[in-house]
Formats: sequence, structure tokens, C-alpha cells
Amino acid sequence: MMTAEQRKAVCVGAAIYPTILVDGTVGGMWDLKNGVLTVEPFHPLPDGVMAELAAEAARLMAFAGAEEGSITWLPPRSSTRTWSPSI
Repeated sequence: MMTAEQRKAVCVGAAIYPTILVDGTVGGMWDLKNGVLTVEPFHPLPDGVMAELAAEAARLMAFAGAEEGSITWLPPRSSTRTWSPSI
């Protein structure tokens, strides 16, 4: 699930950017270039969610052959709302 605002960021023309999911909801976007995995959340995420995403990012980089890579976290697009699971 994603909001109309998130859909505009994720689906640009014919391009669909890779997303992170948090409890089945689109929580942000990611990109892997030159061994650097960049993660841009849509909203501030709790520390526990960030830790889970970092672990998943490490697995993704290992799968892509970038074990020596790094993770860069961009600031959330919206700093006014904190993510909360949908009920």
C-alpha cells in the first residue's frame, strides 16, 4: 500500500523505483550504485525498524556482490509524521 504522494515519487513515467516495505506499507525507496546502498524513508522510522532495514540491506548487498559496500540513510522526505503500522 502507498499513498498517492508516495506513488508519484515511486512511479515516475515508465520508471518504478525500488521500495522498502514496513509491515506491508511502502516506507521509502532505495538505490544501489557502486557498492553504496542509499535508503530514503518517506517518514521517520523507529530505531527497531531502521535496524531491521539495515540487516536486510546487508543481505541485499551480499546478494549483489557488494559485501564491502556501505549504507547511506537520507533524511525522511516528511519529518512531521512518524511511521506507525496500519491497523
